[in-house]
Amino acid sequence: ISAARKSINDGSVKGALYAGGIGGVCSNYIVTSINKGSLEGGNVGGICGYSTAFIITSLSYTEKSNGLTTGGIVAINKGKIAGGFFDATKQPGIQPIAKDSANTINWEMQGLPTKDMQTIEFACKLNDIEINRNAIANANFDALYTRSRLWTTTGSYPFFADSVNLPIQRISLDDSL
Repeated sequence: ISAARKSINDGSVKGALYAGGIGGVCSNYIVTSINKGSLEGGNVGGICGYSTAFIITSLSYTEKSNGLTTGGIVAINKGKIAGGFFDATKQPGIQPIAKDSANTINWEMQGLPTKDMQTIEFACKLNDIEINRNAIANANFDALYTRSRLWTTTGSYPFFADSVNLPIQRISLDDSL
């Protein structure tokens, strides 16, 4: 897959060489995507099996990942990641990236317990990463993707906000004045 934006996978994915929740082989960008489906193949990643892409605020909370090389976000990474998370309760003992190139820039990628991913604070964190992604990764996707708060939650895993479920927003007040 060369690009994905606001993608959701909730089906089973099998790939002989590479399998990923959003794409087996990913290039260009993967922005704000969710994988819920099971994965099976040679090199398996919650978002991408093999990536040269820029992955931004994407989540994987699959129940099952079986591969020779398994990463919670990416199996083999030669791209950049700014905000990649996977459910470490469902996928214990694996790293966010199974094999990583020494020349990549990766920021805010980790496995988290289910209980930490299903909070308002985590949805706020995703929105903060989304707002700040250009400064973080020195990239400009303004033509591809608007800067808006996309994530919300109702006590479950974060999902895309809509007209009924509005985005979660953090407001900081300074009452010291």
